[in-house]
Amino acid sequence: MPNISKIGIELSIKASGLKDKGPIEEGKKEREEKQKEINSIQKEINEVFIEAIQELREQYPKLTQEDLFYCILQYLRLSTSTIKFCMRVESNQALTQRKYRIKKQISPQTFSIIFNESSPSEGVL
Repeated sequence: MPNISKIGIELSIKASGLKDKGPIEEGKKEREEKQKEINSIQKEINEVFIEAIQELREQYPKLTQEDLFYCILQYLRLSTSTIKFCMRVESNQALTQRKYRIKKQISPQTFSIIFNESSPSEGVL
């Protein structure tokens, strides 16, 4: 099992280094670089958490790829700003809506494991 703390720290560092400079200051090249970095983060998460993602997909086939990605980011206990960056959303409301939709689609136990404040446990997803 991967070192979840290390992955979370690495993702937070990558995301904080790529914070949006704002629409006026950010040029096409910067947006392309940011997009490459986000794609790299998604790829890394998909590789590291392949078994957890597959299990969630099998148990809850209505979850989208973005829902699964959000679940992993939440499971890693990343900051809201890091999750917003990785999910390419601007508002907390977008994350709240996604969380509400996911809650309706998965079991209370699975929801609790993913979204509670407790430490992630290996092999629990």
